[in-house]
Amino acid sequence: MHPVSLNLFKNAVATVLLLLTMALAGLHFDAHRSALDWLCLIGSGVLGLAVADSLFLAGLRRVDASVAAVADCAYSPTVILISTLWLSEVPRPGFLWGAPLVLVGLLLVVWQSRGEVKVDPRGLALVLGGVMTTAVGVVLAKPALGRSGLVEATTIRLLAGSAALLAVQLARGKGREALALFKPQPAWRVAVPATVLATYVSMLLWLGGMKYGTASRRCSTRPGPSC
Repeated sequence: MHPVSLNLFKNAVATVLLLLTMALAGLHFDAHRSALDWLCLIGSGVLGLAVADSLFLAGLRRVDASVAAVADCAYSPTVILISTLWLSEVPRPGFLWGAPLVLVGLLLVVWQSRGEVKVDPRGLALVLGGVMTTAVGVVLAKPALGRSGLVEATTIRLLAGSAALLAVQLARGKGREALALFKPQPAWRVAVPATVLATYVSMLLWLGGMKYGTASRRCSTRPGPSC
């Protein structure tokens, strides 16, 4: 299953579910939102859902899930660093100790596994790139999230990410490959339930945590790069 096709499929399905949720709840897009907030939400969607997820899924094809899980630990330190520099959040002392320890743990696991598990450097780099880009995307959206409705803001991010991903693939002449998973097939038995849980439900819960709390304190509870 091609990572771009999977990424576009899950984003599109989750977008439809969110639009239905908005319709059933009587929600509307905020026409009075500032241009800056629109740019932040759209940019967050492009980074987190088009770029980051594609990088992570491409890397996951090259490395074991266990290696990807360890690389995923880079998310929290990245969020803490960016939210401190950009949002002026002050992390607790525990974070200042914990972030370096996470990085040390990542290096130790990779170093100790060199003789046991062959780790593809390019795959690891792709996974790390996806994790860190996800962190940048969510911190970018944090101020706008605080001034927006949760479901509406989540829908905007998904629409932006899906549109950007499809536009790039069409421009590269790979539209058919990108849309391959939209044709009914056995893979739907796994892809559809995974999308509902990992993209629709968990993204609402995760962004809700980001909306109502500081980015640095919520970074340890994210559901993964699928957001």
